[in-house]
Amino acid sequence: MKSTIAIAAACAAATVGLGMPVATASPSPRVEVVRTEGDYLRATVVLAGALTRHAGNRHRLSYTHDWRGGHGPLTSYSCPAGATISARWTSTRCVERSRRPVTGGEVRLSATGRSARLEGTITSKGWVHVSLTADLVWKQQYPTPMVTFYDEPGRWSGELVTTTGAVAGSLAGTPLDRAQEHSGSAGRWERREVR
Repeated sequence: MKSTIAIAAACAAATVGLGMPVATASPSPRVEVVRTEGDYLRATVVLAGALTRHAGNRHRLSYTHDWRGGHGPLTSYSCPAGATISARWTSTRCVERSRRPVTGGEVRLSATGRSARLEGTITSKGWVHVSLTADLVWKQQYPTPMVTFYDEPGRWSGELVTTTGAVAGSLAGTPLDRAQEHSGSAGRWERREVR
């Protein structure tokens, strides 16, 4: 009887010594959603005349201000008498002189959402960066809002609420071409990023 008890005790001790793994629940990864928002403006305008340190006499600025800040291309052309460019087309008689990326500028949407202003300094980037003072005003013409949704699965989502209007003003003292229509959209953007 004693030997049987001794054998059982030895087996129990050996089993404890094996160190069998014990399953444990791993903690769930922490997910944080960071929400940001701001004023939005998108417009394409044509400048008539000389623009500081840019070759040509016609210039097309396609500008967007969103969660990435201000950005877009500034394209300059030399157009002979009787030829011109618009927001959407270019006369075959006009010659492209340069195409430069721009950054910067500040957009302020009014409390009513019926007007917005692009001001501050826009930087035209190239071999030599050129600072251009912006003074453009957007005014709402069509109050029906347009909602656009953006999504990058698992990373971020966002939405954009805008209305359409007309743009006037100048860039670095060069006025918008009065012979052209200048339109754009303005509103608010919201972005939700998963971190």
